[in-house]
Amino acid sequence: MSITEEGRTAILLDLIHRLGVAGSWCGETHIQKAVYFLQEAAGQDLGFQYLLYKHGPYSFELRDELYSLWALGQLALKPQEPPYGPRWEVVARHARTGASGAQAPAAGRDELAAVVEWLGDKGVVELERLSTALWARSEMPDQPEPARAARVRELKPHIGPEEAAEAVAAVERMLSAARPAHKP
Repeated sequence: MSITEEGRTAILLDLIHRLGVAGSWCGETHIQKAVYFLQEAAGQDLGFQYLLYKHGPYSFELRDELYSLWALGQLALKPQEPPYGPRWEVVARHARTGASGAQAPAAGRDELAAVVEWLGDKGVVELERLSTALWARSEMPDQPEPARAARVRELKPHIGPEEAAEAVAAVERMLSAARPAHKP
């Protein structure tokens, strides 16, 4: 089922709002990884194409969408003290709603909640590991965890063997917890 532009906007705003409430930094990396998990692990196809980039899966389309929502006054960028980058915040009148005031579709709210629970308190380094582990899982769904951990290391050599194995195992735990609702 394809999603409307209004529905996609509502989901993005709801996700960013929920991440902020959960204490997430809400930098672009956090939003990029949360949307990647929402699409790949939770089955909510928002139509963003991802490629493996410097810090894991990244969507240039999503980056453009964030700046479009900023230009429309639905998102704000809040500067932080250096060396930290800005954080994204939903403008109060748009919190948890789309441009027309429509909430994110009810069918996706459980998935939003799961992704926020999984990633809301994670830092950028851990988000890179987890999203790369999910990338490896999507490339090698039938391979055992050690093979996927080796793939994570191949893709991101700076990730240590133990960290790669833990990230792969963590992704499996996340997906197992979500399986009754969605089977990726």
